[in-house]
Amino acid sequence: MPCNTIQRSKIEFLAKSTDIGLLRKCLEAMGLKDIAQVGELLIFRTLDGVGNYNKATGKLILPQSFDVNAIKRAYSEQVVQSQAIKHGWRISWRTNEQGHRQAMVQRRG
Repeated sequence: MPCNTIQRSKIEFLAKSTDIGLLRKCLEAMGLKDIAQVGELLIFRTLDGVGNYNKATGKLILPQSFDVNAIKRAYSEQVVQSQAIKHGWRISWRTNEQGHRQAMVQRRG
């Protein structure tokens, strides 16, 4: 792959593959407080109410006015960050002209 490749992925919160630890980190990065895990249920409070994610079913329940795409973007950042750390890559983040966050990853080797 060329070094300037852009990769896009669809984000779905599936029971088998969603990392609840990364989901918790993404919620914290979004500034949400009062995050608690009870068994396979991750419960969090937004400004508009309470939401939760059930790891057993993969179901994410949010207050109606909360943007699920904001959670998907924040979760994506956490996944990229965790993989960069896992593989020893250097990563830096910036916001482009359209207001989207972009990761610049320098792989070793």
